[in-house]
Amino acid sequence: MNAEPPHETAAHPVPQDPTPARARRGLVPPPKRWPDLKDPAIALILGIAPFWLFFGFHHKVTANDRVVEDYSLNILGLILAMAGIVMVFRMLRRDGSYGRPPRWWPRTALSLLAGLACLFQVAQSLGIYRVDPADTMRDLRVVLLGSREPHAVAYAGLDAARREALARRAREADEGRLRDDVVTTAARLAAAIVQYDQYAIRCEDSYRRFRRVDMPSFLTAEDRAYVDQAENATLEHWRAAPCTVRERQFIPGPLVDAVHRDRDVLAMQVAAYRARFGANQPAAAETVRVEEVTTEGLPVAIGATVAEVQATFGTSAAPTAGAEGSEPALAFPDRGIRVVFGPDGKVVQIVLDAPFAGTVTNVSIGDSLRSLDRHVGDAAAGPRGLAEGIAVNSYGNGQLAFQTSIETDVISRIILRAP
Repeated sequence: MNAEPPHETAAHPVPQDPTPARARRGLVPPPKRWPDLKDPAIALILGIAPFWLFFGFHHKVTANDRVVEDYSLNILGLILAMAGIVMVFRMLRRDGSYGRPPRWWPRTALSLLAGLACLFQVAQSLGIYRVDPADTMRDLRVVLLGSREPHAVAYAGLDAARREALARRAREADEGRLRDDVVTTAARLAAAIVQYDQYAIRCEDSYRRFRRVDMPSFLTAEDRAYVDQAENATLEHWRAAPCTVRERQFIPGPLVDAVHRDRDVLAMQVAAYRARFGANQPAAAETVRVEEVTTEGLPVAIGATVAEVQATFGTSAAPTAGAEGSEPALAFPDRGIRVVFGPDGKVVQIVLDAPFAGTVTNVSIGDSLRSLDRHVGDAAAGPRGLAEGIAVNSYGNGQLAFQTSIETDVISRIILRAP
């Protein structure tokens, strides 16, 4: 027979299941242990805070604006770091004993980290080495995100006159001259970037850097070598140069603007070349340099008499001393020619400016430095001067000279002199 379940009566109540009571006791939360991390966190702060808190003395010696001796003693940092070491030692030794927090791996790990930070800070505060967290974060940012480029200071884009001049040159120049213009601008831009980078390393320790020049595909091996030569010459010139006041005034301002300007110029020149001649390299041609001075489109020569010059230009004007020199001269500004005479009445110097349309040794006014290098030689781009306006390439003991603008590396004047 099946037994019937017991019936609850007043005298005999049915016993209750004790399980719910045990379950309720099991739901009691464990004690919070996160407050046990407070002491290791304080010790860690004691090891890190002296990077920004300083009380002591600092000895720094500079020569030629370069640091040759740098020593410091951070007394406050030393005290804080030693206090942190004492805290860490006590925690690692006493944890788990009576009245102390039980051993817990997050607390132990944080204590060890705090101890290492405090030991590092002791040596830092004593001046054994010097670590700047701002520099470290900057370097990490450069590794992860790359360098920031310096912003233009006063440059706001090419003006209309410069754009028109570049467009006119792109329409009128032949393939060789237009490619020379691209190479010259690329070399000048690459040299300026190297110069800025060396300044930032030597004088500012700045994390700002310009990205390197992207070489157009149509440049030949000789063209690329010309650009590399400009970079290397600039590096050698500025790598060990002292940080001067002029440099600090010129490079962060005018030179930075020049880099941004040359980038815009290079972009226009590259686009114009590709539109006319494509993106492929031209057929290789041997560079032939002129061995003697030749002229084309110049109606007068060194050694001509006053009468011969007057007859050539159809004038009866007598030579007079001008503003550019005390020697008597005849000037023809509409043709870009000025003829200077010596005491014997013969031509000793010829000065050619725009709008002279002829050539001297296959080089004309408006050509770039690379064209001069190809036809005459020894006209490499390289270190840029500080706030200088012009450069002169002279040949044959001064018998032939080409004056170029530092800003553009474009030939603005040609001078022929008697031997």
